[in-house]
Amino acid sequence: MILDIKINNFKKLKIKLYKIYFYIYKVIEKSIKINIIFINKSKIKKINFTFKKKKNVTNILTFKNIYNKIIIDSNIYICLKILKKECKNKNIKLKNYFFYIIMHGILHSYNFKHNNFKNYKEMKKKEIYFKNKIKTIKI
Repeated sequence: MILDIKINNFKKLKIKLYKIYFYIYKVIEKSIKINIIFINKSKIKKINFTFKKKKNVTNILTFKNIYNKIIIDSNIYICLKILKKECKNKNIKLKNYFFYIIMHGILHSYNFKHNNFKNYKEMKKKEIYFKNKIKTIKI
């Protein structure tokens, strides 16, 4: 299995890089090359509008560059400020939510969607599978 991960603009997140790599390694099922890019609210809003025609900010955007049977190549954009705000509103730990968001982005890389109820249920089932798979990992 091929695993190639690049993380950019990783300054304000208080999680050790090796833990992110280890977590992703435990979650993936196919060879993957991902770029995790931390960006601010204005940039994620601009990207969201440019590519998805949505005018709002979001916590994560995933774009596949290549998809074939051998390797998946994706860019995952994350807005840490939005994640922090969502954590505060939901009263959850940033670290746990961050790993959930990474898993969510990887599932989008694997072509999972939540654009209708059937796809939403399928994606949720996979999220639960991954969550159970990594429960034993101390992050």
